[in-house]
Amino acid sequence: VKYADLKGGRVNDYIFSYERMLDDKGNTAVYLLYAGARLSSIQRKAAATSGASAAELVASGAGVALSMPTELELALALARFGETVEFTTQTLLPNKLCEYVHDVCVKFTAFYLECKVIEEDAVNQSRLLLVRAAQLVIKKANELLGIGYVDKV
Repeated sequence: VKYADLKGGRVNDYIFSYERMLDDKGNTAVYLLYAGARLSSIQRKAAATSGASAAELVASGAGVALSMPTELELALALARFGETVEFTTQTLLPNKLCEYVHDVCVKFTAFYLECKVIEEDAVNQSRLLLVRAAQLVIKKANELLGIGYVDKV
């Protein structure tokens, strides 16, 4: 309910609908929470497959190589987080942060469908780092919006 209130903006008419709020494919908290759970799941599977976590990869100096269009689109969206938070706080328009985090989740879903992070008992380290970055951004955005984050559905 909180996310539905925040995403509408101050100038739009408010329409209360549980059906729209609980849609798992639209611009809803359910969609954001599901994307977060998927990000966490990928990281758990990657750690079980390779024994290494994204944090360990960062500590070792591993980098991100963006070769697919969906990887680049996701990375560019993640890079806009700081400016989006700044704009949101300056204008007091939380709906802009809602639009941003939904856009990141949409771009993550496209990335997830096109790019394999784990293939045949091997982990693509670059993609795993991108998954971790997306998780951190979505988790912080959800926290700022007051809707929380779930690791499992």
